[in-house]
Amino acid sequence: MSNPRLLAETPAILNELGRVAVALSETARTDDLANFVAVTFDAPLGVAEAKAEVLHLGEHVLPGGAPLPYAPEGSLRYALYRDRAARADNRTLCVRGRVIDSQHYMQLWEQAFRDAVSPEQFASMFGLRVLLTFGARLQGVRGSRSSTPSAPFKSFSRFERAYGDRFSYHTSGDGEEFFELTLDLREPNAAPVLFHTEEFVGHHASAARQYMRARLEALDPRAAPPMFVSRQASFLDGSPP
Repeated sequence: MSNPRLLAETPAILNELGRVAVALSETARTDDLANFVAVTFDAPLGVAEAKAEVLHLGEHVLPGGAPLPYAPEGSLRYALYRDRAARADNRTLCVRGRVIDSQHYMQLWEQAFRDAVSPEQFASMFGLRVLLTFGARLQGVRGSRSSTPSAPFKSFSRFERAYGDRFSYHTSGDGEEFFELTLDLREPNAAPVLFHTEEFVGHHASAARQYMRARLEALDPRAAPPMFVSRQASFLDGSPP
């Protein structure tokens, strides 16, 4: 590979300063494959700090077609190759201000998956927690039951008894009632609870009426929005500062 060339500073180019794979617990697996949340730290060229964001690129989707914020490594790698690696090839994405091709870009993510961290480790490293929010239409769900032997709740009613005090409810413009639950991935059983709830609710809720979203939130509520200082990037991409 030739020496990387500094890219001309242009707002159209995304500058990735780092990346982290956050591993869900072993009890939240897809076809016996571990699931991950992919986090990137992006900034405009010439800016020393980057905003941390969860990528919603996985091929695993809800029945309505919306991508889940977590997926097995293979699914995420395929999605990353089609999206961000392709952008590296067409030079609308760079790494730490320098040109990189798709092959070397994917090698950075391969390393990130090898070095995957737990939600607790991620919070300790960056002062950020990963929150997952699941929501669905209530109609037809309260009587639903799970067919998965390992599900933490065998019915929606048991799920609601356990977590109902943390539900938020709202009514849509067309008069339909929805529930929503947000859990911190550091909480015991948070990942399997949301994972299996999405699974059994998905068989009963209207396909277009459920969603799963992830976001990052600073542990210190007085802190600025989740930001990543570029001097830490050397740890994340293995390159010298």
